[in-house]
Amino acid sequence: MRSAVLLERLVPFLLLFVGAYLVVVLAAYLLQDRLLYFPGVATRPDLSSRLRQLGLAFWPEGAEDYHGLLGADPPRMPKGTVLVFHGNAGSGVDRFYYVQALERLGYRVVLFEYVCLGRISWMWRCECGCRHR
Repeated sequence: MRSAVLLERLVPFLLLFVGAYLVVVLAAYLLQDRLLYFPGVATRPDLSSRLRQLGLAFWPEGAEDYHGLLGADPPRMPKGTVLVFHGNAGSGVDRFYYVQALERLGYRVVLFEYVCLGRISWMWRCECGCRHR
């Protein structure tokens, strides 16, 4: 008899918990596109201005279709080169702190930009001759 009363009190709480869980799962499913990060694309002049503020420069220097970023004043005789990949969120500009920290230790740092990820947008050709954005 005691277990029947306990079960009778427990069932409403379990149903409430399961219902709340289903609401959260349904909301996450319906709003999942808003949970993803879609980076914007900066114009070349805007990006140039931002790079000067952070002490960075395009790599290769002056190239219209640059592949990454370097410190504006890298070490003269670097101990080595560190290649930083920014992942799928943001861009190399967002990882400027690597340049600041590692150049102090004597390393040249290249913040590599993925094609069409991050803040750049340029055309490139692969070996098959196809054009990609």
